[in-house]
Amino acid sequence: MVKNKQSRFCHLIGLPAIILLQGLLVCPAAFTQDSTPCTEADQDCLQQLYATHPARSIRSWQAIQALPLERRIMRAPNRLIEFLKIDNQLHGFPNHPRAAKIPRKFLKGLKAAIAELPAEVITLIDRRLMGIFLVEDLGGTGMTDYVFNDEGKAVGGYVVLDVGVLSLPANQWATWKENTPFIAEPEYVIRARIETDLDNNLKQALQYILLHEFGHIASIGAGIHPPWSDWNCQVDPPAQYPFFELSWQLSGEENCAVVSKFDASVFSYRTDVIYYFGARLQASVSPVVYEQLEQTNFPSLYAATSPYDDFAESFVSWVHQKMMHKPFEIQISRKEQYLTEFRGCWNTPRCAAKKQILTELLSDAHANP
Repeated sequence: MVKNKQSRFCHLIGLPAIILLQGLLVCPAAFTQDSTPCTEADQDCLQQLYATHPARSIRSWQAIQALPLERRIMRAPNRLIEFLKIDNQLHGFPNHPRAAKIPRKFLKGLKAAIAELPAEVITLIDRRLMGIFLVEDLGGTGMTDYVFNDEGKAVGGYVVLDVGVLSLPANQWATWKENTPFIAEPEYVIRARIETDLDNNLKQALQYILLHEFGHIASIGAGIHPPWSDWNCQVDPPAQYPFFELSWQLSGEENCAVVSKFDASVFSYRTDVIYYFGARLQASVSPVVYEQLEQTNFPSLYAATSPYDDFAESFVSWVHQKMMHKPFEIQISRKEQYLTEFRGCWNTPRCAAKKQILTELLSDAHANP
């Protein structure tokens, strides 16, 4: 997920008390003042700290970025922890990030997950990735954010993962995730499968999560979609972004708000698809939601939530399904009776244009490392 107020799992104020149940995070309701010079109410002060923080500068990361990739996986440095705390305060998140105590098994699984990725993926993200930084109490499983050069241009990014909430095997994690847009109804069961039974483990869950974040990294400076923060669509029009143009358009409202090109025709439920917290849709409408999704060029339901996650989901699903030949299935049943199944869109004409962009991006990176 990219870094903005709507991007993390715990972005709502006043949620129930904290529990950690089967690896799923529920945010605490209480907010304790962080040790920054600003109060939560002083948004101007927090915004100034955020905008000028060294963690946003490429200069802060050059020494780490020069290391081999496997050595860029580490506990979050103090400057990043400080920045994450400011960001949480700015956006009203109750969580207090801290550098993680990294279990040896977790680190081994994370490195193995990366080592198994296609060489084209590593080549594509290597020069853009500052590092993979491990924390606890982030306020979500993971996030990606930009770093900028002295001219204010985004030139790379880093990935942050919360080791405290990453504990489920791949299929259980994916099943939980794909259920979050829907209000549970006992008769309806939504199951996701992203790994075989033999490979259904935490390492493979980490690999899928990382591939999504690497999709965000791959988009930086590639002209894929507008920036996910501070986008001025008058100065920087969407026509410059070919991937964005395949599925999205400006809504005509202020602040460069966007809608999908399918909202008014075949995907009436899209705007009610909200992942992780704030589900609006009953599980009983899930078969219709996926039937509508089949009429679009989104490779997953999560891809339909924003232009940024559209690309990241396209990236992860293309690499996962077509390059690594792994399964991706969403199955919906009612009273144990099969209703529908979704397997993505890469074997259909409707996603041909996205396929072309992805294959060119990966092949160009491999040819010109």
